[in-house]
Amino acid sequence: MTRPLHTISRPCKVLWLVMTLSGAALAQKQAGTQPAPAAAGVKGAIQESPAYVDGSFGFSLAYPDGSNFEREKRFITPIELEIVRFVHLQYTWSLALRLVTEERPLDPAAMLAKTNAQLAGELADLKVLRSEPTTIGTREGARLACTFKADKQDWLRQQAFIRKGTREYFVLIFLTPLADQQVAVTTFDRIVASFKILRSELQQQQLDAALQRGAALLKAFAADPKKLRAPDKADAFFRYLQNGKEIGFRHTFQMPREVDKRPGTMIQEWSWLFRDGKSFTHIQYVMFLANNLSYAEWDTRSREFIPAVEVAKTPILSYFGMEMGLYKDGTLLVDYTPTFGAQEMKEKAISAEPSFASPALFALLPLLLDLASPELYAFSAYDSDRRGLILRTYEVVGPTQVAIDGKRFAAIKLQDGEGLVPPINEIDVDSAGRILRAQAGPVELIATTQSYIEQTYKARVDEALKTLSKYPVQSPSLPRRGPETQPQTPPESR
Repeated sequence: MTRPLHTISRPCKVLWLVMTLSGAALAQKQAGTQPAPAAAGVKGAIQESPAYVDGSFGFSLAYPDGSNFEREKRFITPIELEIVRFVHLQYTWSLALRLVTEERPLDPAAMLAKTNAQLAGELADLKVLRSEPTTIGTREGARLACTFKADKQDWLRQQAFIRKGTREYFVLIFLTPLADQQVAVTTFDRIVASFKILRSELQQQQLDAALQRGAALLKAFAADPKKLRAPDKADAFFRYLQNGKEIGFRHTFQMPREVDKRPGTMIQEWSWLFRDGKSFTHIQYVMFLANNLSYAEWDTRSREFIPAVEVAKTPILSYFGMEMGLYKDGTLLVDYTPTFGAQEMKEKAISAEPSFASPALFALLPLLLDLASPELYAFSAYDSDRRGLILRTYEVVGPTQVAIDGKRFAAIKLQDGEGLVPPINEIDVDSAGRILRAQAGPVELIATTQSYIEQTYKARVDEALKTLSKYPVQSPSLPRRGPETQPQTPPESR
């Protein structure tokens, strides 16, 4: 990044961020994992409801009850992308879901033969227990089970292959101690039975068309930078509500700006969230987008304060997270803190796709789209949880009515989501594209006035700032430059 930045986001990203900012999440973040969705139960129990859902890749599945999950996408080999990994620390169990894209079409039997040959060269004392093509749901697939030795221990490896296309397979890999074989086999059978591909061929065709539509829109903006010009200056104020209870506010400021001789739009956002007691979170987010779309950057950082009476003998105060993104000429470079309170940032480089849209563009879309014409668009977008790209849909639905403080206003409804898979977030805007209301699950963002924010929150913000000044934090250092900064090959795909 060329300078420190501050804040605004596409509306729904901030709503999703709010949902993660709870004291219960902090301990897990500090450990570098997502919060366990369910408490550990009987060995072999699986979390079926709610299932784990991935809208970008279009699947859902159950997973071992009590697992933490890691969503950072990473290439295991040039053709094998790990999408998610579930880790049960108590049982030493690991469940990974990968997408394998072969260079040429392979039937399930050929996939098994190739995998068996690879494992024979990698694992010590390999013994194959099961290796057979089968049907999984309505899809062609295969099952594999083997034992091997590693770290002076016997392990059981179970795999399921589910055909996604002529050259693509979803692959489930379940690794457990061999001593757990009986319960592990039953558990994996239930996990495989739970796996569902969520999109029909028709929905996939709709998404393909929406991606082409999104890419065409980006191309039109890049060809005529005047189309992207935002208002000279725009201030907006919003209230945050969670389950109907007001929990804080957001101030958004937008203006033309030039960065490194690139004319564009700068959007800043400041959010304060107050919970019961004296806990609070301060979120800062800044985005810039060049008018010709060739350059974009963003910076987001959060500070969390939890009083001693809630968790320990000393207050917790640190960056909840810090992330800086830079997009230039088709390459995306992201610096981020890998865990809560980390003092050194990591770096990841990603080869972006032609359909890539930066965070600032999503913030500007309501001002740029033809709101009188219902249409579905899809883009490739960066996701902080994944540390990679997701398939993000954005739809102009049509006219609606919005109730704010007892008054009704005419509005246009927009929907924002991932791959046409719930949850779908709603954004209601006026005829000029200004946000009146946005909702993601139980969290709402409602337009209000500057005077209301000042009257309601000035004293609380002043007190919070005094508290933060008593507990200064050290900003994490930028990552050491190395091979990790090179763009990934092949590009991340969905």
